[in-house]
Amino acid sequence: MRQKIVLMIGGLFVLALAAFPLLAPAGTVRRHPTAALLPSSIPAPSASPSPSATSTTVPTLVPPTPTPQPWRFAENSEVAGVAVGGLTTEEARAAVAASFAELNRPLQIHAANDVFAINVGDVLTLPAIDMLIVQASRAGQQRAIKLPLHTQVNRQQILDRLEQERPKIEVPVATSVLSDAKALTQTFTFVTRPGLSLDLPAAADQITNALVDSSVSSITLTTNVVVPPRPKLGELEQVLEQHASLWHGVAGFYVYDMRTGQSIGYHDDTVFSGASVMKVPIMIFTYARLGTLNDQQREWLRLVINESRNLEANDLLAAAVGGSTTDDALVGASQMSDMLRNLGLKHTYMIIPYESGDYLIQNSKLPGGGPPEEGSPPFTDADGYVRTTPGEMGQLFVMLAQCSEGQGPLIEKYGEHLNAAVCKEMLDALRTPHDQARMVAGIPVGVPVAHKGGWTEDFQGDVGIVDAPNGRYVAAIYIYRNADDGFVSDADANPSPYLGDFSHTIYTFFNPVATQP
Repeated sequence: MRQKIVLMIGGLFVLALAAFPLLAPAGTVRRHPTAALLPSSIPAPSASPSPSATSTTVPTLVPPTPTPQPWRFAENSEVAGVAVGGLTTEEARAAVAASFAELNRPLQIHAANDVFAINVGDVLTLPAIDMLIVQASRAGQQRAIKLPLHTQVNRQQILDRLEQERPKIEVPVATSVLSDAKALTQTFTFVTRPGLSLDLPAAADQITNALVDSSVSSITLTTNVVVPPRPKLGELEQVLEQHASLWHGVAGFYVYDMRTGQSIGYHDDTVFSGASVMKVPIMIFTYARLGTLNDQQREWLRLVINESRNLEANDLLAAAVGGSTTDDALVGASQMSDMLRNLGLKHTYMIIPYESGDYLIQNSKLPGGGPPEEGSPPFTDADGYVRTTPGEMGQLFVMLAQCSEGQGPLIEKYGEHLNAAVCKEMLDALRTPHDQARMVAGIPVGVPVAHKGGWTEDFQGDVGIVDAPNGRYVAAIYIYRNADDGFVSDADANPSPYLGDFSHTIYTFFNPVATQP
């Protein structure tokens, strides 16, 4: 066995190899070969050396240094609207970059019939991603951080583009008059087309809100419907005049806008026969004298309005002056005419009661009638004893409507018995369904119309208060044609389609037929 022995001699290290037998014979002394080299001061090794144990240092194992883990965002953290909880800064940077890349897209915009696109990257400036991540990591060292997305939008550029598209989006309002040349009366209808407008600031807000939502690829801008203003009454006057030119005879109109107080007329000062339309003044006169009606008088009034009864109208005239005979009715007719004159209606009067001519002639009580020609031209062969004009009868209906609202000449002059409640009662009587073939024929079903019509062989007329959806108005429509040109009314007093047609024209002026923008 070989052992390495290190000897220190004079500061020098000598390495010697010595062979030691594992077993030596008893009594044999073996000399170490290096013994001669040892200085005398150092004793020689014993002949029988006893091996001594040598202490050996065993190295301690040092654990390896752990690789440091990268810092991560706390759970539920968000940067610019992107969830980054549990991500490293590099991973968060990549996630935000991907989100920003999705934002840079074309945004398709619909507005009415126009379609155009805006490149989001042209109008939206995003923050620097590195700066966002640094800012977020500093703020989120110990807690979840929610760093919102702050962008810069070039609003002026959006507004400029909207202004460029505006002519393609907006639609101007329009009003026109359609005429059906094939119709018997060549119907005239007012038609309006609503407009469309674009609120530029509101539209810019819509676009701005969509820019930062990458899931939105298309939006529809809100447009506003522009309701056309009502045309001026002068336009209705022109259309009625044109329409009346198609009537072979004399036509007269009066229209009053209860909302504005404006009115128009065409031959509205021409005198026509009063006929049964005069039963409305009889009703007003009766209420002005009596205030309230008893059951019998109410029944007379119902028959007068709904069935246009003449003798019951005479009964009301007589009752209004406290009587019951034809002579009393004659007095009533005279006093009613005075009342109408006091209201400024100089061509609206009733000289004798209905169907009383024979009685008055027999008793030599027949008064003279009105002049052959009265009022303004064109002249008609008007009844000499019961007369009115479209303008005056229309004005009386206006007074009745005003009275129902607690104002106007009827209350001012005859307020002892007339008030809003009484006048509403009269309007209710005129609204009961009757004579649906003249004025009412030109008005949609369900629209309340307080009216009264009348006719003779050469004349037809209807006057009423129409509570239309777009405003209350009064209309008086009269047509006349002499016997040489063919009577207006046949033996059955069938209504002329012209009355309904004129009424339709007036109604559509206040309530135009709307088309799509």
